[in-house]
Amino acid sequence: MAGSGLVLFRGTEELLSNIRLATTFLTRLRGLMFYQRMPQIDGLLFSPCNSIHTFWMRFAIDVIFMDRSGRILAVYEKLPPNRVTKTIKNAYYVLEAEAGFADRFKVKTGDCLRWEPQN
Repeated sequence: MAGSGLVLFRGTEELLSNIRLATTFLTRLRGLMFYQRMPQIDGLLFSPCNSIHTFWMRFAIDVIFMDRSGRILAVYEKLPPNRVTKTIKNAYYVLEAEAGFADRFKVKTGDCLRWEPQN
């Protein structure tokens, strides 16, 4: 998975250090499909996006829906393969991360996340 990475924060707390962007039609279409496990990244950030599916995926993921400001609107924990989420009103970003991410960092609806380029 090519491209420079992003670092994900909640306030000043660094949550993930290697997020990739999916902003083109092809990168959003491919997403994490067909991988046996999470590739060597911490997550994939889709933009724009307000719903996802896990068809052709082989592992569960945590899915975080955010508005344009990074405020979390919905969290799906351990979403298994072959599922479709609801369309989340006002969602603009979606983070797909390794299953367990939301629980490990106590990520919840209403939290605000931000991202910056890796140094």
